[in-house]
Amino acid sequence: MAQDAPVSTTWKPSDQGPERKHYEPTCQGPDVLQAAGPYWCELATRVTAVMEGTT
Repeated sequence: MAQDAPVSTTWKPSDQGPERKHYEPTCQGPDVLQAAGPYWCELATRVTAVMEGTT
């Protein structure tokens, strides 16, 4: 990802197989989340539903 992205990725070792991507917020992250404002809660709710398989 670009350096000015809200999240950066790196590869880290895994105990359960090959290396896995590890995501970390960058210094830009909080600004992006604040700008998203009311849409952030809706996005978080939808992502949680997808991850839990309730969609």
